[in-house]
Amino acid sequence: MGLVESSKHKDVHVLLIMIERIQKYIKGEGDDQERLNTIKWIKADTARVRTYHRLKGQSALTGTSDEIIDIHILSSYQKVKSQMVSRSINIKLVMNYAATIVLTFGIAWLAFLLRDYNSKQESDQLTETVVQTPPGQANIVTLPDGSKVWMNGDSRISFNKDFTSTDRNVEFEGEGYFEITKDTLKEFNVITKGMIVQVHGTSFNLEAFSGEDIITTLVEGKVALQTPSGDMISYLKPGQQSVVQANGKSALITEVDTEQYTSWKNGYISFKNQSIGEIVPRLERLYNIDIIIQNERVNKICVSGKALKYSPVDHLFKAFELTYGIHYKLDVSIDKKSRLYIY
Repeated sequence: MGLVESSKHKDVHVLLIMIERIQKYIKGEGDDQERLNTIKWIKADTARVRTYHRLKGQSALTGTSDEIIDIHILSSYQKVKSQMVSRSINIKLVMNYAATIVLTFGIAWLAFLLRDYNSKQESDQLTETVVQTPPGQANIVTLPDGSKVWMNGDSRISFNKDFTSTDRNVEFEGEGYFEITKDTLKEFNVITKGMIVQVHGTSFNLEAFSGEDIITTLVEGKVALQTPSGDMISYLKPGQQSVVQANGKSALITEVDTEQYTSWKNGYISFKNQSIGEIVPRLERLYNIDIIIQNERVNKICVSGKALKYSPVDHLFKAFELTYGIHYKLDVSIDKKSRLYIY
């Protein structure tokens, strides 16, 4: 009897140690090598994988994947090490949420396990710094003048090494929230393919995806919008939003609730009487997934509310299904983008 009790106590002790180690990983504790070792340790035992998913509360798209591939772990870790060595500007990660979501298994899933260290910086003969954020991830970039840029998924920013010596110019594509340090002697210009945003100590959100309308939402301060050739388009005041056509020929300025367009940087997404058709491109970039609407009626259904940015897409559309009566099917793929069908 004593031996049985001793064995049970030993089993409980082993279980507690396992839970403690996994919880430590989930909380983001430990250095990169320790976290890498923990990933490999979890992967080596299916019971640990299941325990991890139970403690995590949600994983991948549906919270059911047990797949952790060792070769992808090593590949991702090597990328992490090289980026840590070459990093030349201060990049702070915003993906520190226990409910982080990635939309494909395999590499993307493991990038999540490494807390999204796979943002990429490149240098062109040491004359240009480039920061890229893959779909479904986010970064905070601190520029040499102290200005900060929250970069949403599928975004890119670049600037020259002489950034602070003359005018402060950055080239940008994607979505970003900018907090610009005031400097009356040096202009700050955000250059996109279809427009230039001229800034003076300002906070604003910019959506400038290739081939799409350019949306500027001003939170505070003042910005001037110009064509690439320098012609004035318009000025914006706090609470205003400008939608400039991709060709830069016309602009629509309206009063908006800025939180609806900036909440993503604080870890959640906000909808306010927006149609499913309107928000689909946003969700596709956020979750790195293709969304196919098979029923035209769905396009016109308007939704309102807030959701955690990194909640699984499956949870979000389950809420839409219960609230608005839409139906969906999630097709998870390992070797290509996952798809979500709405019907």
